[in-house]
Amino acid sequence: MMNSILPAITQIAPDGRLSPRPKRRLLLKMALQRVRPGTGSSHEFMLRRTAMNSWPDLRHIIKGVDWVIVGGVATRAYMPVRGTKDLDLLARQDAGEFLIE
Repeated sequence: MMNSILPAITQIAPDGRLSPRPKRRLLLKMALQRVRPGTGSSHEFMLRRTAMNSWPDLRHIIKGVDWVIVGGVATRAYMPVRGTKDLDLLARQDAGEFLIE
């Protein structure tokens, strides 16, 4: 069985072996062709989002602990809203006992 090489790749590398730089260029070109005007993470787009869950302010409870928001809520800053009903936090391992109390 013979592997077929995509025409876009054969234009760059007839044997189908792309080095990292041409591979990156090809992937970016493909991604840009699929982008629809008016979508993405522009500031205006972010303000139009509809998922506006009210999350508790935990700063006073876990004061003094290094932590970040992760998971579905964190991804909201970078891509379309992902519906979620939980708030995922990541903290340093050495703060575990303090957070359990």
